[in-house]
Amino acid sequence: AKCSVCNAETGELAAHKYSEATCTAKAKCSVCNAETGELKAHSGGTATCTAKAKCSVCNTEYGELAEHKYSEATCTAKAKCSVCNAETGELAEHKDANSDGKCDACEYTMSTPTPDPDPNEPEDSKDGLGTGAIRGIAAGSTAVAGVGGFSLFWFVIKKKSLADLLAVFKKN
Repeated sequence: AKCSVCNAETGELAAHKYSEATCTAKAKCSVCNAETGELKAHSGGTATCTAKAKCSVCNTEYGELAEHKYSEATCTAKAKCSVCNAETGELAEHKDANSDGKCDACEYTMSTPTPDPDPNEPEDSKDGLGTGAIRGIAAGSTAVAGVGGFSLFWFVIKKKSLADLLAVFKKN
């Protein structure tokens, strides 16, 4: 304190009255402008997947980009970020929650479920065609291929007629 008559200083100095530090200025005494301490970190603002956070004091971008906020994928659309519309992943499977045979989202006709096997049906018929049926199909296919091949050879390549063919059989 100073004497109002002789200006002599007496006693102790008053303590500094510091302001709060920010990201642009250290703490400063409001009486003598003395600075102390460190700058504070940037603060405020929220980062997104397209922009870093902006400091509410100096408007500087800081930090890292945030993660995308993806919606759930459907059978018609991949997962999409609600901020930047970026897509990721694969389409989801069709879903038929109400069991009407159609996809709930896109009306795609789902395959009909196979019925439970009849317990009274013979075992070999439950697994598809039986051995006899397969042999019959193979023999029939071979016969058709043979007749077709012969017909191609006789009528197209040799240029013979049906009468020529019948004449061959009459000779024997």
